[in-house]
Amino acid sequence: MNNVGLFFKSHKGLALIILVYLVFCFYFTAKISHFILNSKYSSTAENLSDLSDIVLLENESYSFDITVKNSNWSGITVFFDKIEEESPVSVSMQISDESDRTVFSYSPDAKALSEAKGYFRFNFANALKAQNGRYTVKVFGTNINLKVNPDTQVPAYKLYGNLLGKLLIPFVIIFWIALLFAGYIVIYIVYIKQLKPEQLFLIGAVIFGLFFMLVMPPLTVGDECRHFDTAYDLSNKFLGIKNTVPNQMMKRTADLSLVPPDYMQNQNWTLFNYYEEIWPHVFNQLKKPQDYSLISVYPYAHKVTSFFFMFFPSALGITLGRLLKLNFLLTFWLGRFFNLGIFILLGYYALKKYSYGKAFYATFALAPMFLHQIASYSYDSVLMSLTLYFIIAVSAIITEKRAISKKECIFLCLAIFFFASSKVVYFALVFLLLFFRKENFKSLKAKRLFLFTAFICLVASFGFNRFYEKLVTPMFNIEQIIAASNEIPKASSVSLDSVNAVTEMTSVKWVLKNPLLYAYILLNTLAERGNYYLITAAGGYLGWEAIPMNKLLVAVVIGLFLFQIFRTKFEKTYAMQERPIGQRFVIALIFIFIAGEIFTSLNLLEPPDFYNPVIGSVQGRYFLPALPLLYLCRRNTSESDSSVEKNVFCIQFFVLIMFAIDLAYRIVGIY
Repeated sequence: MNNVGLFFKSHKGLALIILVYLVFCFYFTAKISHFILNSKYSSTAENLSDLSDIVLLENESYSFDITVKNSNWSGITVFFDKIEEESPVSVSMQISDESDRTVFSYSPDAKALSEAKGYFRFNFANALKAQNGRYTVKVFGTNINLKVNPDTQVPAYKLYGNLLGKLLIPFVIIFWIALLFAGYIVIYIVYIKQLKPEQLFLIGAVIFGLFFMLVMPPLTVGDECRHFDTAYDLSNKFLGIKNTVPNQMMKRTADLSLVPPDYMQNQNWTLFNYYEEIWPHVFNQLKKPQDYSLISVYPYAHKVTSFFFMFFPSALGITLGRLLKLNFLLTFWLGRFFNLGIFILLGYYALKKYSYGKAFYATFALAPMFLHQIASYSYDSVLMSLTLYFIIAVSAIITEKRAISKKECIFLCLAIFFFASSKVVYFALVFLLLFFRKENFKSLKAKRLFLFTAFICLVASFGFNRFYEKLVTPMFNIEQIIAASNEIPKASSVSLDSVNAVTEMTSVKWVLKNPLLYAYILLNTLAERGNYYLITAAGGYLGWEAIPMNKLLVAVVIGLFLFQIFRTKFEKTYAMQERPIGQRFVIALIFIFIAGEIFTSLNLLEPPDFYNPVIGSVQGRYFLPALPLLYLCRRNTSESDSSVEKNVFCIQFFVLIMFAIDLAYRIVGIY
């Protein structure tokens, strides 16, 4: 007992962290238990638009039978429309078992029905202990059109109940054991084993990176459908497969099973927001024989014709899956895995080699939104891996004021070549090299040679990207173009006279001519949506911003980030050093410049709202590659003491555990 007391005494704050963790464990246990007890396990209301009506005027009734297999029936929802909006409405229900004994009867009051919009859920105060068999449901209604299936004449309903039945208590016990075991593992590796930051990063990136990779439905991360098609098309080039029809691409027939068939005709890829259709469809398709023959199809969305290196890892993964004749889901996961692997390798190498800011960079790289983007087909995955490595390396060199090796020079130049032109808005990170001093090199000549080489790599990056764009742009003869032109949706033409003047706001010329007005638009954008950018950067909304996450967990992620930036109290064993004010000022300008580029580039695509000028389409995740610069703006360059670092890592892992549970709950809850 004394050893336990000494342990907590030597690790201040751990007891409070564990207490908060246990509160969250209880919260999610209660939340998941409630979900299991009220889960939809039977439904005839999947497509309400195809249903017909049965008119119930004056307390008329309609009966139908339901055969249930669940022994804990908790509620049922029926669907209807009002006939006369101004007339009173009533809906009530009676349920009888096979012996004609009434087991449920309820008539909701007018206030409850007034809030009903097309449906009403009848909840049972206590779970109905229904035995397997047939039950007769009688719906009484006044002034309603009861929705029914036109073929079977069975009303549209959703039946809710306990999915696990008697296994609920064992499930809760196992769930708690798993949470306590996970908590013990975190405490063991952080406080007892005292693993280094790079080792903790490696464990966290592998476990939670794989979790995001496997749990997020296919093609549901932002723009993932177009990035998947771009990687797939690059895989075709690796395999020597040529596209034979203009604007189409060759795919294995099995790989079309990732999404429902009607998505193939979808011209607006934002429909991939409909998460609820994907996993059930995938699991059904996996039961069928896999057809690996090639077919020419339209891509899900416009492919990206640039950034070759950003799609290279995922294209290799797809290629390997095709060569091994893996099914469509494993092939898809393999592409995601290769992107995740690049991130883990680069992150671990950088954290192991460089000492400055290890704890901050490791916890930042394990942020939920960072992992969410990394474990996908998004070209942000490789981009953020490269920019994070670049910032870690450069910040360590300029802070520690040590010599740079030839190997480091080569790696930094390669990083510049790969990421500089991938998203032009981030090329300004290269300006960090200007902080390299003569002392970082053997001679002034060596420094100039390095900077010249870095500049050549920067120019070469844009040159190669331009060359690749021209190389992959499809070239077809006139007969092919004419033959395909009738199949491609045409954009309607608009005369110049009818174009609204506000579209001039999307030109660089307008921005330069109206700097004060544009500054107002930028400031108004930050005032209106600044909180949104912070929340989305921390993982407040995942996927295509269609999955809202627990707000308190998101607040903790933001708090950890801000704490490490603004922390000023350090142990005496750490030397107090200051970053020059000029260096901090220039780093802040680089961050502001990148942020300005993000807003300006999106402003050039779409004009701001005329009445409330806000630049649209900007998301918090766009700022992730540049956010580590804020850490370099700190006056104090000393590192936190080891006990603080341990507490930060412990909180980070506990948050990731809760975040994973919350995401799994929300994904499962969709279905």
